[in-house]
Amino acid sequence: MTATASIEFGTSRIDYDVKYSSRRKNLSIAVHPNKKVEVLAPPGLSQEEIQGALRRKAGWVKERLDWFEQMSQLAVDREYVSGETFLYLGRQYRLKIVYGTKRSPVKLRGKFFEVTLPQSMPEQDRREAVRRAMWRWYRAHAREKIREIVEHYSARLGIEPPEFRVKYQAKRWGSCSQGRCAEHQSAHNHGSAEPDRVCGGA
Repeated sequence: MTATASIEFGTSRIDYDVKYSSRRKNLSIAVHPNKKVEVLAPPGLSQEEIQGALRRKAGWVKERLDWFEQMSQLAVDREYVSGETFLYLGRQYRLKIVYGTKRSPVKLRGKFFEVTLPQSMPEQDRREAVRRAMWRWYRAHAREKIREIVEHYSARLGIEPPEFRVKYQAKRWGSCSQGRCAEHQSAHNHGSAEPDRVCGGA
């Protein structure tokens, strides 16, 4: 049995599907790459209890939805030229490519992602160089963001922060069940971060 409903979170509306299963004992929430939110629940759980759980996890769900939107921007066939827009934490930034004597890491300056390439780099190599630089930046910042989240929830749960990995993965999703949240993401052939993180149960 499947039902569809929604909740309001700030200025956003979160639509979700509820699937009931007699094999489940606890409620779990999953956020899929296509930005579909799915709640898996035992048959006896009321709509009020399900909505209450969604409201408690609404911040986490919205973060995952924003992240998948961000990753989908990188998954499309891009030119990686100045003026293209990229998402980071729900905000849009334009790509700005500058040329200097040597390559330097990506910098987020105001409303721009700034990528510096050597002036001597052959034109046919520039697109791939920018693409790789952007992915390195996203991967590094994902690692720092996830570390903060892991430490925050570990302190709340009174446990030692678990280890996590950042690696390439062919699939991506976010899920949250009692006592644990896991997030996996990629952008098809481009690859991205796969962080596992722990948070409070539903």
